[in-house]
Amino acid sequence: MDFVNTTPLPAVLTRGALGERELLASVTCKITFGLDQGWLVPVADEEMWPVFEEPFEFKGLALSVDTDYRKQKTDLLLFGNARTPKQQPLTQMPIGVQSSKRTLVARWMFGHRFWLKDMFGLKASEPRPFIEMPITNEYAFGGKASINKQEVGHMINPVGRGFYFTEEEALNKPLPNLERADSRVTKWEDRPVPGCLFKPVGPLELAETGQIKPEELANIMLPTIMQDAVPEMRLDPTDLGEWLRVIGFDHQGDQFYPTPPLNPGFIRLTMGEKRSRFPLILRSLILLTDHKVMVATYRADFRYLMQAFTKRTAELHWTTSLPIKPAKPR
Repeated sequence: MDFVNTTPLPAVLTRGALGERELLASVTCKITFGLDQGWLVPVADEEMWPVFEEPFEFKGLALSVDTDYRKQKTDLLLFGNARTPKQQPLTQMPIGVQSSKRTLVARWMFGHRFWLKDMFGLKASEPRPFIEMPITNEYAFGGKASINKQEVGHMINPVGRGFYFTEEEALNKPLPNLERADSRVTKWEDRPVPGCLFKPVGPLELAETGQIKPEELANIMLPTIMQDAVPEMRLDPTDLGEWLRVIGFDHQGDQFYPTPPLNPGFIRLTMGEKRSRFPLILRSLILLTDHKVMVATYRADFRYLMQAFTKRTAELHWTTSLPIKPAKPR
C-alpha cells in the first residue's frame, strides 16, 4: 500500500495481518502546538514531535509506541512541576486538570512530611513549605518495604514513598507528597491508592485493591497495556469538552488550553476503483506545562482484504482550520 501525506505533519503508515487475507492498517499523525495568548498555534516544522514507532523515554517515563492500534482510549499526560501561586511558600495545595465538562484528575500536593515518635506512637510532622515540587511517581504512595530482611515492592507503585511494614521502619521516614483527596494517609500502616499522575510500573492498576490472584493479573493488564495514562486520564475524546484547565502548575496561575480538534481530518483509502474514508481520532494528548506546549496524536485504523494486482493508496487529509481559537470558562 502506498501512503500519501498531503499535510506538513509527521505521519506514519503501519500495516499488519489479521489472517491470510484480512489486513489491518493504521495511519498515525502528530501535531505540536504552542500556547500563544490563548491560541493553539502549530510550532515550526523542525520543532514538531515525530511519530514514535518504537517505545521511547521522556523525562524518565517510558512511553509506548504511537502507532499501536490496541490503544483505544485517549491518553492525557501532564509533564511539569507543582508550583505555588506567585511563588508563595505553601505547605499544601490542590493540583489537577479540568475539562469544560468535568474534573479529570484531582490531587493534593504536600510539602515534605515525616513520621515522628510521640507518646501514642507515630504521627505525621507538619508539612514543610514549598514553592515547587515534582509530580513524579516517586512522590506518590508506594516504594519498597522490608520483611524478613527482604525488600518487597508495592504492587502498584514500587518507586514511591510511605510504604512500610513496621512502625520501626516508618520512624523518621517520609510520607507521600502527592495524594488523592479521597485516599489520604493518616496512620503509618495505611494503604491508600497511590496518587500517581503517571502510569506506575507495578503489575496492578491504580483502581485495583484487595487480593488479586496471580492468574487474574493478565486479565487486568491486557486491556490497557498499551495505554500510557493512569485510569482517570484515559478518556473518550468527547470527555475533553471545549477547554482544559491545568491547576497548580504555574506560578502565574491556572493554564487554559483550547481543546484540539477531535476529528481533524481523514484517511482516503483507494483500492482499485473503490474508495473509503476513515476519520482521524485523537489518541494522545501531552501537555508540557513548563513550556505551554500541547502535543496531539491522531490515528485512523482500517481493515481491508488482500486483492492481488490491486493498487492500494492511503491519503492523509487535514481539514480543520488552524490555529485553534481560545476557549475559557465564563
